[in-house]
Amino acid sequence: MKASKVKRAYTRLLTEANYRAAAAAPTSRDDKDLRLLSRRNVTVQKQTRRSGLTETPRSKSTINVNS
Repeated sequence: MKASKVKRAYTRLLTEANYRAAAAAPTSRDDKDLRLLSRRNVTVQKQTRRSGLTETPRSKSTINVNS
């Protein structure tokens, strides 16, 4: 498997886990912020995949795969 495929699969797993954790969490102010963050990450990745870029967007809530 190509490194880009592995990276994409890994970031998808991460964002899905973030999204599930945020959705299952009790609704305090911090958790709402987390939920918004994970939702935004999911939409950003969909846009980059559509435009054909292989690089996934990095934000503070995702782990850098390259390190």
